[in-house]
Amino acid sequence: MAQQLTDRPEATTIQDEDLLLVRDVSDKQDGPGGTDKKIPFHILRNQTLRNEVEKASGGTMTVMHTAKGQASYFFVQSAFIAKDADTGLPDSLHPMFRANSDHIRAP
Repeated sequence: MAQQLTDRPEATTIQDEDLLLVRDVSDKQDGPGGTDKKIPFHILRNQTLRNEVEKASGGTMTVMHTAKGQASYFFVQSAFIAKDADTGLPDSLHPMFRANSDHIRAP
C-alpha cells in the first residue's frame, strides 16, 4: 500500500532546488482525483515575490526571474506620444509601444 502524504516526515527547511508534490486535479491521467506532479520550490517563491511587489507598487512594478532564479525588477511604462519625450520625434505613439505597426495594449 502506498504511503500517505500525511504519514511522511515534516520538512523543517526548504531550498530553492527542493521539489514539492502537487496534485493537478485537471489532469485525470492517473485517476479521477488528478495526477501527482513535482514542482521546484523556487517557482512558488518567485510567484510570491512577484505578487508582493505588484501589490505594494499598485501594479506599477513587476518581477521576472532569470534562468538562475535571480530577481529582476521592472517598472510598467505607460504609453506616451514620442514628441513628448523629444521634440525631434513624430507626434504619434512612441515606437516602443508598437508591434508590427499595431498598437500594443496592456491586458
